[in-house]
Amino acid sequence: MAEKKLRVRVGVIIVHEKKVLLARQHVSEGQDFWIVPGGGLKKDEGLLDCARREIAEETGLEIEPVQLLYVGDFFKGGKHVVDMFWLGEVVGGELRRCVEELDSLQFFEIERLGRLDMRPSAIAERLESDLREGFERGAVYLGKYFRDPGETRYASGNPKARESKAGG
Repeated sequence: MAEKKLRVRVGVIIVHEKKVLLARQHVSEGQDFWIVPGGGLKKDEGLLDCARREIAEETGLEIEPVQLLYVGDFFKGGKHVVDMFWLGEVVGGELRRCVEELDSLQFFEIERLGRLDMRPSAIAERLESDLREGFERGAVYLGKYFRDPGETRYASGNPKARESKAGG
Protein backbone atom coordinates (compact mmCIF):
# COMPACT_ATOMS: atom_id res chain seq x y z
CA MET A 1 0.00 0.00 0.00
CA ALA A 2 1.45 3.37 -1.03
CA GLU A 3 2.09 5.86 1.71
CA LYS A 4 0.14 9.12 1.49
CA LYS A 5 2.12 12.35 1.42
CA LEU A 6 1.32 14.89 4.11
CA ARG A 7 0.88 18.56 3.25
CA VAL A 8 0.30 21.17 5.94
CA ARG A 9 -1.30 24.51 5.11
CA VAL A 10 -1.60 27.51 7.40
CA GLY A 11 -4.31 30.18 7.13
CA VAL A 12 -4.52 33.36 9.18
CA ILE A 13 -7.74 35.03 10.25
CA ILE A 14 -7.09 38.75 10.55
CA VAL A 15 -9.70 40.86 12.34
CA HIS A 16 -9.58 44.65 12.19
CA GLU A 17 -12.31 46.97 13.50
CA LYS A 18 -14.74 44.02 13.79
CA LYS A 19 -14.13 42.99 10.16
CA VAL A 20 -12.34 39.90 8.89
CA LEU A 21 -9.90 39.85 5.97
CA LEU A 22 -10.68 37.41 3.16
CA ALA A 23 -9.13 36.79 -0.24
CA ARG A 24 -11.17 36.15 -3.36
CA GLN A 25 -9.87 33.28 -5.44
CA HIS A 26 -10.96 32.71 -9.03
CA VAL A 27 -10.60 29.14 -10.30
CA SER A 28 -12.51 29.27 -13.59
CA GLU A 29 -15.47 31.05 -15.19
CA GLY A 30 -18.25 31.14 -12.63
CA GLN A 31 -16.05 29.58 -9.94
CA ASP A 32 -14.81 32.17 -7.53
CA PHE A 33 -15.02 32.15 -3.78
CA TRP A 34 -13.57 33.68 -0.62
CA ILE A 35 -10.81 32.08 1.44
CA VAL A 36 -8.76 32.84 4.51
CA PRO A 37 -5.32 33.99 3.28
CA GLY A 38 -2.46 31.54 3.79
CA GLY A 39 -0.61 28.69 2.18
CA GLY A 40 1.67 25.69 2.42
CA LEU A 41 4.36 24.92 4.94
CA LYS A 42 7.85 24.73 3.44
CA LYS A 43 10.53 22.19 4.39
CA ASP A 44 12.13 22.98 7.75
CA GLU A 45 9.68 25.85 8.39
CA GLY A 46 7.73 26.22 11.62
CA LEU A 47 3.97 26.79 11.64
CA LEU A 48 4.18 30.35 12.95
CA ASP A 49 6.94 31.25 10.49
CA CYS A 50 4.77 29.87 7.69
CA ALA A 51 1.84 32.02 8.83
CA ARG A 52 4.00 35.15 8.88
CA ARG A 53 5.56 34.42 5.47
CA GLU A 54 2.34 33.52 3.70
CA ILE A 55 0.46 36.59 4.92
CA ALA A 56 3.36 38.89 3.97
CA GLU A 57 3.57 37.25 0.51
CA GLU A 58 -0.18 37.43 -0.17
CA THR A 59 -1.30 40.62 1.58
CA GLY A 60 1.74 42.79 2.33
CA LEU A 61 0.83 42.70 6.03
CA GLU A 62 3.13 41.70 8.84
CA ILE A 63 1.30 39.61 11.41
CA GLU A 64 1.87 37.80 14.65
CA PRO A 65 -0.10 34.54 15.07
CA VAL A 66 -1.72 34.68 18.50
CA GLN A 67 -4.07 31.69 18.76
CA LEU A 68 -4.74 28.42 16.95
CA LEU A 69 -8.45 28.46 16.05
CA TYR A 70 -9.28 25.61 13.67
CA VAL A 71 -7.80 22.42 12.26
CA GLY A 72 -9.31 20.44 9.39
CA ASP A 73 -8.13 17.93 6.83
CA PHE A 74 -8.93 16.10 3.63
CA PHE A 75 -7.47 13.46 1.33
CA LYS A 76 -6.86 14.03 -2.35
CA GLY A 77 -4.82 12.19 -4.93
CA GLY A 78 -2.42 10.42 -2.60
CA LYS A 79 -2.10 13.42 -0.29
CA HIS A 80 -3.35 14.02 3.20
CA VAL A 81 -3.78 17.79 3.57
CA VAL A 82 -4.04 19.35 7.02
CA ASP A 83 -5.26 22.95 7.29
CA MET A 84 -4.49 24.99 10.42
CA PHE A 85 -6.14 28.38 10.90
CA TRP A 86 -4.65 30.91 13.31
CA LEU A 87 -5.90 34.22 14.63
CA GLY A 88 -3.36 36.84 13.57
CA GLU A 89 -2.65 40.33 14.85
CA VAL A 90 -1.38 42.91 12.36
CA VAL A 91 1.94 44.39 13.52
CA GLY A 92 3.01 46.23 10.36
CA GLY A 93 2.91 46.44 6.59
CA GLU A 94 0.30 47.79 4.22
CA LEU A 95 -2.61 45.83 2.76
CA ARG A 96 -2.15 45.06 -0.95
CA ARG A 97 -2.75 42.08 -3.21
CA CYS A 98 0.67 40.57 -3.86
CA VAL A 99 -0.03 37.33 -5.76
CA GLU A 100 -1.82 36.59 -9.02
CA GLU A 101 -3.76 33.63 -7.56
CA LEU A 102 -5.91 36.02 -5.56
CA ASP A 103 -8.30 38.39 -7.32
CA SER A 104 -8.79 40.73 -4.38
CA LEU A 105 -8.49 41.22 -0.64
CA GLN A 106 -11.32 42.69 1.39
CA PHE A 107 -12.39 43.17 4.99
CA PHE A 108 -15.97 41.98 5.64
CA GLU A 109 -18.34 42.80 8.45
CA ILE A 110 -19.24 39.79 10.56
CA GLU A 111 -22.88 40.05 9.43
CA ARG A 112 -21.90 39.52 5.76
CA LEU A 113 -19.91 36.31 6.27
CA GLY A 114 -22.98 34.06 6.05
CA ARG A 115 -23.80 35.45 2.59
CA LEU A 116 -20.37 34.77 1.10
CA ASP A 117 -19.30 31.70 -0.83
CA MET A 118 -16.42 30.90 1.50
CA ARG A 119 -14.17 27.85 1.46
CA PRO A 120 -13.79 25.54 3.19
CA SER A 121 -17.46 25.55 4.12
CA ALA A 122 -16.62 24.11 7.54
CA ILE A 123 -14.80 27.31 8.52
CA ALA A 124 -17.57 29.47 7.08
CA GLU A 125 -20.07 27.74 9.34
CA ARG A 126 -18.03 28.45 12.51
CA LEU A 127 -16.33 31.76 11.87
CA GLU A 128 -19.32 34.09 12.17
CA SER A 129 -20.40 32.79 15.58
CA ASP A 130 -16.83 32.50 16.86
CA LEU A 131 -16.08 36.11 15.87
CA ARG A 132 -19.12 37.22 17.89
CA GLU A 133 -18.11 35.11 20.90
CA GLY A 134 -14.43 36.03 20.84
CA PHE A 135 -13.02 32.56 20.06
CA GLU A 136 -13.60 31.45 23.64
CA ARG A 137 -13.77 27.72 22.81
CA GLY A 138 -10.10 27.24 21.97
CA ALA A 139 -8.98 25.24 18.95
CA VAL A 140 -11.73 23.35 17.11
CA TYR A 141 -11.36 20.36 14.79
CA LEU A 142 -13.51 21.13 11.74
CA GLY A 143 -13.51 17.56 10.45
CA LYS A 144 -12.67 16.26 7.01
CA TYR A 145 -13.50 18.27 3.92
CA PHE A 146 -14.34 16.29 0.81
CA ARG A 147 -13.45 17.13 -2.76
CA ASP A 148 -14.95 15.94 -6.01
CA PRO A 149 -12.63 13.95 -8.30
CA GLY A 150 -10.73 16.28 -10.60
CA GLU A 151 -11.39 19.43 -8.55
CA THR A 152 -8.40 21.64 -7.84
CA ARG A 153 -10.10 23.62 -5.07
CA TYR A 154 -12.72 22.98 -2.42
CA ALA A 155 -15.67 21.19 -4.01
CA SER A 156 -18.45 22.35 -1.77
CA GLY A 157 -18.82 25.86 -0.48
CA ASN A 158 -21.26 27.38 1.94
CA PRO A 159 -24.69 26.17 0.74
CA LYS A 160 -26.28 29.32 2.16
CA ALA A 161 -23.87 31.58 0.25
CA ARG A 162 -25.41 34.31 -1.86
CA GLU A 163 -22.35 36.49 -2.54
CA SER A 164 -19.20 35.51 -4.36
CA LYS A 165 -17.96 38.95 -5.34
CA ALA A 166 -17.29 41.96 -3.15
CA GLY A 167 -20.12 44.00 -4.58
CA GLY A 168 -22.64 41.12 -4.81
